[in-house]
Amino acid sequence: VYSKFFISFFLLVLFIQLTSVQNIIDINSSAIYLLMWLMNVFVAYVVVYYDRSNFIIKAISNYGIFLIISMILMLLIGISPSDFYGGIGININLVAFIVVISFYYSYLHNGKNMYIPLSLTFLLTGSRMQILMVATFYCSKLLKYKAFKIILLVSILIGLYPVFDMLKDQPIIMDFYSLFIQNSFSFSEKMNDKRRIYLLVSAIEVIRNMFPFGTGLGLENFKFYAHHYLSLVYSGDARLSMTHNFYLSYLSMLGVMFFPLLAKLVYPLFFKSHY
Repeated sequence: VYSKFFISFFLLVLFIQLTSVQNIIDINSSAIYLLMWLMNVFVAYVVVYYDRSNFIIKAISNYGIFLIISMILMLLIGISPSDFYGGIGININLVAFIVVISFYYSYLHNGKNMYIPLSLTFLLTGSRMQILMVATFYCSKLLKYKAFKIILLVSILIGLYPVFDMLKDQPIIMDFYSLFIQNSFSFSEKMNDKRRIYLLVSAIEVIRNMFPFGTGLGLENFKFYAHHYLSLVYSGDARLSMTHNFYLSYLSMLGVMFFPLLAKLVYPLFFKSHY
């Protein structure tokens, strides 16, 4: 069963590459991304098929504990973990991802005594990604209770109106209104990280103009088209890369073929399996 799943996954990635080959500008960038996907599929197969004793996940979990201890020691002597790991070329989100694996492995094997304290490690990394992952975990546990479902639904219904009422008068909303209605974008809101907004707009424009085929795999391919289409709606300068959103980035690159890829990724999660 595992072999068929991963072989079909492997072939799907190759097929996805073929569907957008006509749009590929930078062959090297596309080849790098294709090989990364194929290698990840292969590594996932090896882990699922051969690591029956969970040796790999145990090793990663133990490494996460080591990272947590190191971050605590850094804070005690006045060093920011984010600055330290960033300074040696390690993104703090990678550290957060490994720490979350430690948290979840502890939940499965060590009970509440360990996994609840470990969930507080997002305070050490300061990673918004880790906060979201841990929050999602706790929400999924609470959703088992009918009372929580009712409270959550009522809170959403009560909270949505004032949120939308507040947002409709915000300049950023009008900026995006101009983008979709008038095909022009001028960012009027003052924010510390305006670049994320420009990356978002560039991805939206690539999707709008290149769907259903996309730019093809590869950062340089995406940047080539993103620069062209962003320049049609925005006259300023922006340093381009992938948008900070998996769905928009891969919709941009793969077009309609993003949907079978996403289905392949999440399909096994709906069944009880080692995967």
